[in-house]
Amino acid sequence: MSREYYTGIRERIIQAKESEFGEGSSDFMNNARLFGLDIEIEPNNWSRGWTEILNRGDDSMQIYDKVVGVKNYPFSVNFKTTDWEFLKYIFDVELLEESDGVYTYKLKISPKVTSYELEWVKFHTQNPMIIQLLGAFVKSVSLTYSAGGIDEGGFVNASLDCNAKSHNLLESKTEVSLEDGLSPYRFFQSRLVLDSDEIVELNEGELNFERNINEEDSRYASKEAGREIYDPIPKIHRFNGRHNVNLKDTSLIKKWQEDEPLTGNNYIEFIKVEDEEEIAFKYEKIWINNAVPSTQRNDRTNVDIVWDGRLDEIIVKTKTQWDI
Repeated sequence: MSREYYTGIRERIIQAKESEFGEGSSDFMNNARLFGLDIEIEPNNWSRGWTEILNRGDDSMQIYDKVVGVKNYPFSVNFKTTDWEFLKYIFDVELLEESDGVYTYKLKISPKVTSYELEWVKFHTQNPMIIQLLGAFVKSVSLTYSAGGIDEGGFVNASLDCNAKSHNLLESKTEVSLEDGLSPYRFFQSRLVLDSDEIVELNEGELNFERNINEEDSRYASKEAGREIYDPIPKIHRFNGRHNVNLKDTSLIKKWQEDEPLTGNNYIEFIKVEDEEEIAFKYEKIWINNAVPSTQRNDRTNVDIVWDGRLDEIIVKTKTQWDI
């Protein structure tokens, strides 16, 4: 008798914004979206919090029992970016205008947490595995991209560090219509400007957005909170990045040596010209932490420009109407 096994290629991961933390989407069927393309989830030691009771008075060298404790569902979501709606889970979003089917949004730092419901389906003819997470929230976001060779994709990839309030196994999946024609952002659609100077010789880049959410801040000795995470609390927001560039002059090391922040135009853009879609991450100032190259005897000289930034705003133009 042949048997059918779960395989990674047969998965669907969709999500929709919650109106209240941990309560699920008010209309998941109609509001559920993909994060992007090639979406992957990596659970990180999901736990039901089993805690030891060592002894009840027996002459025994083994633990006596265990009782359940706090629930914990940390995970990461990784995908190729096609749109930037996922950023609403860490930023406040304002619709600036809609013109000819193109929506312009402005994103700013948010003191609140916008949570989401997630459904993760592992398809199977007879026994699909359907995992639901409620009260899912994003702690940090990392964007990475690098120049692709002839046979390489060179995509703009996102990784979200997340956790969730609760976990359920469902009996049936939600029937939804997935978006068609999603086009991924690519390395050759990027633009880096530091202190009003465009850096063309860019090999790879990384942008990080950290909200400093600690789950332990939201665990309470309270019957109402129970075993689950209560309202997550963002604290200091930190923004930094790393860009590897080929060096042709001393301009970057001079900026580092001046002991002054870069206060000219500082931004990173990704632009899909053919789709009329783009995003611009704009920074009030940038502090360069490193710009000194090492000896690279058999290669061109390149260096990781490592920096911290003070974010001003993020402007997005997209043909997708976001659920905000």
